[in-house]
Amino acid sequence: MFDDANRNYVANTFANHLGIVSHFAQWIHSRQLRLQSIDEALVVKFLDKYLPPCRCSGPVQRDRLTLSAALGRYANPSIATQSGTCTVERLLWK
Repeated sequence: MFDDANRNYVANTFANHLGIVSHFAQWIHSRQLRLQSIDEALVVKFLDKYLPPCRCSGPVQRDRLTLSAALGRYANPSIATQSGTCTVERLLWK
């Protein structure tokens, strides 16, 4: 079904998206924002205001298309549960 090139593409894409979501989560945590505050406007703020001057250590993804692909699904406020918590499973399968 998958040849080595496809497996490598999938693995690299997953690793890139995981890094982007991790960076976004760290940014949210550092600002003590609640999960309910995640919406399209917050994602746009992260992409447009925070990332350009970002000096975080490690590789920082700056390609807008890749960033949008990784974060686009998380801009939906319905990922938050009623209690204000969110499970990894809900994030992955939403």
